[in-house]
Amino acid sequence: MNILQITPKFATRQIYNNDNNFSSLNKRCSSLYCPNLKPLTKDTISFTSKNKIAKNALSKAKDLVKTAEVREDKQLEGSGIVPVAIAQQLFKETIVPFGYFDNIMNKYFGRLVADANNPNRIIKEVKTDHKKAKSIHEKLEGIAEKEKHKIEEAGGLYKFGGIEEARNNVKDLVRGCIVLRDSSKSSVKKVFQIFEEMLKDGVVTKFTEIENYYPVLDSIPDWVIIGYQKDLGIKLDSKKIKAITKFDSLSYPDLNDLKDFVSFAKRYNYNLEPLYGKDLENGYQGLHVNAELPDGTIAEIQILDSDVHDLKIKIDDDIYKKRCNKKVKNPALNEKLEPLADKEEKQLQVEHANYMRFAYVGQRLLPPLKYGEKHSHTRFLTAPKSILERGLGLNQLIATKRVGERMMKVEASGMSK
Repeated sequence: MNILQITPKFATRQIYNNDNNFSSLNKRCSSLYCPNLKPLTKDTISFTSKNKIAKNALSKAKDLVKTAEVREDKQLEGSGIVPVAIAQQLFKETIVPFGYFDNIMNKYFGRLVADANNPNRIIKEVKTDHKKAKSIHEKLEGIAEKEKHKIEEAGGLYKFGGIEEARNNVKDLVRGCIVLRDSSKSSVKKVFQIFEEMLKDGVVTKFTEIENYYPVLDSIPDWVIIGYQKDLGIKLDSKKIKAITKFDSLSYPDLNDLKDFVSFAKRYNYNLEPLYGKDLENGYQGLHVNAELPDGTIAEIQILDSDVHDLKIKIDDDIYKKRCNKKVKNPALNEKLEPLADKEEKQLQVEHANYMRFAYVGQRLLPPLKYGEKHSHTRFLTAPKSILERGLGLNQLIATKRVGERMMKVEASGMSK
């Protein structure tokens, strides 16, 4: 995403010098096309009329420039189909927008984060992330390889479209996650209220996507019911099972609250068409929104409860990556996950996705945590025998990941000597 592409008519781009200072913007930006954006100099930026926020954002961006995050892109090796310089440029283009996004996320949601003095606040933590040049390059390479294969199979000749193709294919350069202490409808409603406040204040210009992920369940197998009680301390009776299998019972927000928020958001973007329920194969559950920042950058924000977030970051992100046939950094875990990327293992893949589906449901059913409290359970839902025999249960995979991390540390320590 071009960080200064405010309208289709305004195509001037900001270029970064090799010394990572910001160069001045071409001053052809007329008040007709971008009335709220002043031309940039090396030391000034105005995203909105909120000058204090913009100033703090620029300060944050300058700090980022000094970190290893920026230096990391110089360590990329080779280019493949996509030149390394393209990934580096995309990273640098979003340094300032990330600083701005980090600032407003903490400013608006920070007051809802629980602490020792305010233990009943609804948010456990607010996280922001800026996709690194190496990850950008890996993603672009994967997309380019698929496109090249498809075109060449049809008898054509593939040519990478440069920076514009890269911008169109990588939309999650700036990301955030709001981790709620619980998944109650009232908690999510408060998040909607903050989103509306951000729109009114102009710190985001509009929401471009809203996706509400939750599984549609017809029934709950006996092995799951037994596993919930044994592994998670959750006892299900017929009444609870009926409630869980109701179509929208696992939706994060109340659907009426979500529709009310969408109606408000459409005042700023009449093209907004939300997905009120998106059932993924693995049962992942969360609410995702894409927000447009005043410079045109799109930031993805995920809203998850703490237990679903725990499962996602501990192991499911790696499982998802491997199922997409990508390499996982941890060698031991990468090897263990190989069957989930093997086309000959279709039955295992289906069984494992179904297992993940009920593992996510179980995390959603856990009771809300008090501030500083941890659940008494120490493991996730135990997998069926066929999956356990392959070593692909969640608890086994996490154990493998930890072993792999220790091996990587030992290896890194040996190389540094």
